[in-house]
This record gives sequence, C-alpha cells and structure tokens, in this order.
Amino acid sequence: MKPRLSRAGIGAIGLVVVIALTIVLAFVAYYWINGNISAFKKQVEKIDITTKYRQLSISNCPGNCSGVILVVKNEGSSHVEITDVYVNGKPWPKDRVWWSGYPQCDASNLETHALSESAVTLCPSFWSYISICDPGRVFQPGRDYEIKLVTGRGNVFITIMQSDK
Repeated sequence: MKPRLSRAGIGAIGLVVVIALTIVLAFVAYYWINGNISAFKKQVEKIDITTKYRQLSISNCPGNCSGVILVVKNEGSSHVEITDVYVNGKPWPKDRVWWSGYPQCDASNLETHALSESAVTLCPSFWSYISICDPGRVFQPGRDYEIKLVTGRGNVFITIMQSDK
C-alpha cells in the first residue's frame, strides 16, 4: 500500500504543469492574434477622392483638351497603385489618364506620368492629381458621371462626378 502523501504530491505536480501549459498557450495565442491583426492592418488600401472638377484645358492632356481632375489621397497604411480608370462602367484609355504625384514617398520629387507608362503610385498619407483627358468631349455640363479607380490588388473606389451646368 502506497502512502497517500506521494499520490497527493503527484496530483499537485500535474496541476502545476497544466496551469503552466495554460499560461504558455495563452501567451502564444495572444501574440499570434496580435501578429495577424498587425499584418492585416498593413495591407489596408484606402483612398479618399478629396476633390473632383471639370476643367476646360488640362496641360497634361495632349492638345490641352478638357477633362476631369481628381485629387486622390492615400488614407490607408500601405502603398496603393491605381492601375485602371473607368468612366460610366467603361475602361478609359490609359494614354488619356495622366497623374502627378510623389511615387517615391519624397515630397520634393514631383513626377508626372501617363497611366499607360506607369500606375498611379500613392504612398501612405500622400496625394496625387489624376487628370482624365477628354478629347472626344464625353464629359458634358449638367450630367453625372461614375468614375471608378481600380488598384493593383483589385480594390475598387467609386466617385460620382457632377459636371457643371
């Protein structure tokens, strides 16, 4: 017959091991969840189209034609690349979309490109002008237009352009 004290000692040791494992697993779960949430936050694409207006003569456009100018700001936590522009559900030709901004995240180095040459690159908290050139005079006064910006990750940002009357 075994003494009761040794049985009680084994039970106490087992209880301590279970509590220690529970604490270790709680810490592992805590750091795993925080790591996944941080990784998710880094992937957020959010742009704000702060200004949109029709202009009769845009210097970036071939022949200084009229068009629409958007001022777009990256409000997210990661770089955003705008790769496509749609007007009223139809793709707009990339050689008729020009942008000016700071793709290198350097506020002293303003660059201007056609969308056909390079995607619109927006660093976090930076802005860009996007000129949608309209040599065919699609944008008419008194009409509304849906403008859709599509990013390289497939996210879509839509704004309604209310043209002047």
